[in-house]
Amino acid sequence: SREPIEEDAMRSAFTLRGCKKHEQEALLKASLAALPRRNGMDYRTRQRQMEGIAMGLQNREPRTKRAKTTKSGMGVSPEDIAKNQKESEQLKRQQQREERARKKRKEVLLRREEERREEEERRARMMESPQQKLYRYYEPILQVLWDMEFQNLGGTNPFRIVIDKDNCAQMGAPDYCTIITKPMNLTWIKQKAKKMEYETLEAFFNDVELLIKNALRYNSDPNNDFHLAAKEMSRKYVKMKSVVVAKLLPKK
Repeated sequence: SREPIEEDAMRSAFTLRGCKKHEQEALLKASLAALPRRNGMDYRTRQRQMEGIAMGLQNREPRTKRAKTTKSGMGVSPEDIAKNQKESEQLKRQQQREERARKKRKEVLLRREEERREEEERRARMMESPQQKLYRYYEPILQVLWDMEFQNLGGTNPFRIVIDKDNCAQMGAPDYCTIITKPMNLTWIKQKAKKMEYETLEAFFNDVELLIKNALRYNSDPNNDFHLAAKEMSRKYVKMKSVVVAKLLPKK
């Protein structure tokens, strides 16, 4: 049976294991000389025992370190690192492909929806009456004129107000219907538009121009705030009218 390892021999073996090869011989001789002779072992026997202990410890240390490293999860081989990196790159490329496919599907759906709306509008236009077709041209002009607000009049729009022979005195303009024989305002124009009463664009244009003409005539002073507001409306109206007329002119 194997002899028990002496404490002094074990300490010497540990020291021997940690030394470089050229340092081990001198350390081995010094350790053997210092160790007591026990159990009848001679010098050579004690030398072989110490060398065996040191060799066993050297062989066991790498396995222990690898086991601890693997257990702690810190020991990842270069092959594993490369594999993980490759899988990560593949996953990233897959996600990019899926994102591109998702965007493409969305674009297709949006394009189809737009085409569907255009087709519905085209069919609706084919079925609309002449008055409805005219309404599509002049309604944007009417809406812009209705939404106008004049800063010199406190942010209001007086052209929406109805003034006629029944209320002109109450509105503070008792002579209005004496000067203006055919009143016109945006409220009346809007009512006629909703009822599709305009059969021609010219009829709509005539009512708007009558409104502006009445405002300029009744407020004839060029510095009058209502006169200035009517001028501003006239400039905006003329621009919008020219655009609509240009659309209806036959293409050359």
